[in-house]
Amino acid sequence: MSTAINFLKQLDGYTPEAAFESFQRAAIKSGVYCFGFDMEYDETNTAKGGQGALCEMDQATLMTFDTFDSQKIKRFLFRVNVPGKSDYDSFTWLVNDPNYFESIYIKNPCSYDEGEFIFRFVVSYFGDNPNDYLWYDSADDDFYYTAEDIKKLSTMPYNPSWYSKKLV
Repeated sequence: MSTAINFLKQLDGYTPEAAFESFQRAAIKSGVYCFGFDMEYDETNTAKGGQGALCEMDQATLMTFDTFDSQKIKRFLFRVNVPGKSDYDSFTWLVNDPNYFESIYIKNPCSYDEGEFIFRFVVSYFGDNPNDYLWYDSADDDFYYTAEDIKKLSTMPYNPSWYSKKLV
């Protein structure tokens, strides 16, 4: 089972604000609500990263549910990262390019109920981010998808195993 879903972006020209904007655009295109995003800044007003949530309903509606019912709602948390000094060459072992790092990760990976919800978002995300990778950090099997892989998957019947094993 996957332990983390990571979006790998190129270091050159990267800003966490632009990464968040691409997440937000994909949310809108896929009919997913993005809310609660909080960008963190240091004392020089330089972005340190941020976190937020993607959900199948807007925040106001979600707040009307009691705790038990809200646990049935499809949603996930994500974190936008800022590259550090050690991030250059950190994913060469996986994508054979030293210029990629873990820019965004999903904190609560898919369950079978959320897999299709997340997949719908991922398809929209990769429509605008063709140079990124989606990496699954798993104790059992590390693998990644390219934007082209995601496009191929989107033309096939939905397979709930898409996030736990490489299908294309």
